[in-house]
Amino acid sequence: LIGFYIAALAAIAAFPNKLLDEPMKGQGPTIGRWHQGARIDERVSRRRFLVILFGYCAFLAIAIFGVGVVSTMGAPSIATAKWMAGYRVVWLAVYFAMSASLLVATLLGLHYLIDRMHRH
Repeated sequence: LIGFYIAALAAIAAFPNKLLDEPMKGQGPTIGRWHQGARIDERVSRRRFLVILFGYCAFLAIAIFGVGVVSTMGAPSIATAKWMAGYRVVWLAVYFAMSASLLVATLLGLHYLIDRMHRH
């Protein structure tokens, strides 16, 4: 999945479409930033929203891969250590929470690209 997210990120960032550069309609998301001691909330364009979303997905996919590698390499030592039994549940909960977040973010990005981008 990591390659898919990076390819989607590159395609969205480089796709020449003026609709992507318009702000999102309705109560669109904002990003707050600080400028000279004052907080400024910027409305997010469609392109920036999708770039942030698929960037998050790429980062999370890399993190899930790393957690999977660490858990696979450490599985024999974790299985023999009785004091680690409680941590296995936490480790699995973190892994499944990250996977669920990735699934929801992916479905949101796909819904937005498939359906919402073509509505005016």
